[in-house]
This record gives sequence, structure tokens and C-alpha cells, in this order.
Amino acid sequence: MNKSKSIHKSTQSMRIQEIQLQPVFDLTAYEDGFVFVSASFGYDGNLYILWIDQIPERERGMFVQSDLQQKRVYKVLIVDSVQHCVQGITTLESHFNLHYVQPLGEELLLVGARSRYYGQDYYDLNVKIVDRQGQLRHELLLGDGIERVQTSVEGNIWTSYFDEGIFGNFGWHEPVGAPGLIAWNRQGEQIYVNTKADIADCYALNVVSDQEVWFYYYTDFQLGRITDPYDQPQVSLVETGLSGSHVVATNGAFALFQSGYNKKGSYSLLQQHGENKLSLAQKFSFISVDGDADELNVLDGRKDQLLFKERSYLYMVSLNELPRA
Repeated sequence: MNKSKSIHKSTQSMRIQEIQLQPVFDLTAYEDGFVFVSASFGYDGNLYILWIDQIPERERGMFVQSDLQQKRVYKVLIVDSVQHCVQGITTLESHFNLHYVQPLGEELLLVGARSRYYGQDYYDLNVKIVDRQGQLRHELLLGDGIERVQTSVEGNIWTSYFDEGIFGNFGWHEPVGAPGLIAWNRQGEQIYVNTKADIADCYALNVVSDQEVWFYYYTDFQLGRITDPYDQPQVSLVETGLSGSHVVATNGAFALFQSGYNKKGSYSLLQQHGENKLSLAQKFSFISVDGDADELNVLDGRKDQLLFKERSYLYMVSLNELPRA
């Protein structure tokens, strides 16, 4: 494991470069009474969008429910991010409160962020594997408090966890997500467990491949890189100088972050110098087709791309479109 302080240029004199993005897909025709839940990149480069017919109420107005009293209808839209066309639509019903969708071979992985522990061998199975027609094939437990989930081409599942999933809530005295970052096979067996980073909240996850995974976490605000995770894992950790980013896109030479807490519209491009140093190369502000930066919400980072949503439009940016990257 390598730990090193970053080398940063002064941000006081660096001008923020504004870049206007163009929509890659309009969701309007497919919403049809559904409420947007999430959207993310799949390992195949396609976009996976999840809707629900009605957002479940929070318990006591605070806590996200896990198992629901009433079935909800979900819709998954798969969009080709290159051709900008629909590849498939799946609808299903579930009593579970689902938040994320990812491809898993010919099937779909739907994940609920929360899982409640009721007693020995009695807990919510918060992962549903369904076929492309929406029929349930398998259920798994991947732990409470899931912050991010990304699958890989080999059918493995990476999960990062927020604080409640790491330290325990919803009845979990020995939380599944205590390591902060775990990889699973499709049978729900752990095949990689973080032991190097002291994670209190794993904000960002980027599964480039089954040989290369990046993550960013609180409290150290370091960027982690894992190579060969299943056989001979090597982990490097480097300070970023950024506090509170929730996404990262990388091509290995550069990493693009949201700039941190209370900096919604600002993005920082850091240059990698070996495994030990990062330097600030450029700062960006991305704006929508209407010239609005505040309403452009970043949703996901995968490989060298970030995904955004503004109203019913999806936007993307890749590092090869940016100056100095």
C-alpha cells in the first residue's frame, strides 16, 4: 500500500473553464407517470435508468424503508449511450424499495440501499436478480447502507457503503458493509474485501474492469486504486486535496472529480504522477444546453465518463473531450 501527499497548484489563480454539454437522451417519452429513481453506466457502456410508480414515504419522515407494505411498479430503461437509442424496457413489481439497477449478463441486478436485520438468519434480501422480462430469478443479501453499486463484465458485483452500513443501523450490530468496499460473485459470496483503507463512507466507485477498480472515501478523502483484486490485490492510496466528491471518472492518467462539499457545479481535473502523486490540472464548470449549471446533477462515474441529468435530459462528458486530459 502506498500513501503520499498530493502536489497541488494554487486554485486561487486558476480560472474555471466553462463547458456547455449537449443532451444525449430525452427521457420524456418514457416517463409516463413514473418517478425517476437513478441512472448509471453499465460495464457495457449502456445507460441503465430506474423509475418507480410512486416514491415510498420515509419512516417517521427520516428513514428510507426497505421492505414495503404495498407492491410498487418499477421500470428499467436501457439506452445505448453511443447510438442514443433504446435497447430495452423492463417492468416489474416488487415489495422492496429498490434504488439501483445494473446489468448482470443477460439478467438485471436491482439493489435496495437499505436492509433491515430482524434476528438470527432473518433479514431483508436487498438484491433482486431478474430476467429481461422482469421475472425474479434470485435474491441476495449485500448488506445495509449501500452507497454505490457497479457490476463487471465477468458477472461480479462491487458495493460501496455509507456510514450507517459501515457502523450499523437497522438492527445490524455486525454490519455486512463494515469494510466499506466489497466485491461479490453472483452467488453472493465475497471475493474481495477492503482491508487497506479506513473507510467511514465510500463516496465514489469506478469499476473500470475486473482488473482495475477505483474508489474515493471519507474521512481521508483519498483516491484508491485496486489492481488484480481477486487473486493478488494491490492497493494504492493517494491524497486528492478534495473534500466530499461523490463521483470520479478516470483514464489512468487523469481523474475528474466533483470538486467537493458545497461545490455542486465545480469539477476538478487531477493529473496522476505514477501511483503516488496527483496535481490539479484544470477546473471546470459544466452547464446544460440552457446554460444552467445548478440544475445539472451528476449521477455516476464509470471508466472515463461522467453522467448527468437535468430535468428529463441525460448528459455525458468523457475525459477525452476535456482540454489537458
